[in-house]
Amino acid sequence: MSASEESPGHAGYQADGRLGPAPRPSGRSSGARHAVRGILAAVLALAVVGLPAGQVALLAVFSWTGCFIECGDPEPVVGLMWAGLSMSLFSVPVVVGLLVAGKPFRRIWPRLLVVAAVVLGGLVLLQRVA
Repeated sequence: MSASEESPGHAGYQADGRLGPAPRPSGRSSGARHAVRGILAAVLALAVVGLPAGQVALLAVFSWTGCFIECGDPEPVVGLMWAGLSMSLFSVPVVVGLLVAGKPFRRIWPRLLVVAAVVLGGLVLLQRVA
């Protein structure tokens, strides 16, 4: 039996001419495992910061509109502060997921800025509607 006819896992010549054990087939690549870990870390981080971030978003809406139980004077500057804090809290799961997945930020940050601008625009429109 020649070296190329040996069973997988035994030392021998591989197709590219290298000498060594044949590569083992795996179910997933390491990139896919990192992606799954990143998604799980993001979901866990969202479970931790989701409720406080939602409450802070409500404070932003209440400050912008001036209405909670009764309506009063709106405070848009305070609402903007609460909105910024809410966006920061909601960005934590995204950043944690990307860090765990091992994704480089230099290619992703423009997309994150677009998402942040859309969320801020939505909060501004909510302020005008509510």
